[in-house]
Amino acid sequence: EPFAKSIGSYLQKGFQKGVPSLFQSVKYLYATPDKVQIIDSLLNNYLNNLNKYGTFEVSSGMIKIER
Repeated sequence: EPFAKSIGSYLQKGFQKGVPSLFQSVKYLYATPDKVQIIDSLLNNYLNNLNKYGTFEVSSGMIKIER
């Protein structure tokens, strides 16, 4: 979906740069339930991937290396 790609890219760039007002800039999107669901799903995936792999998105061939 175009929205998911756009907002995903925007959020990732904001997180990488450490933008403190990132939520303020997307807060208006929370008025649309469909968009809230997409954002929630993206953020949960990012959190899980960052914890497991240290990256926002995981390619199909990526595996976790235990240290």
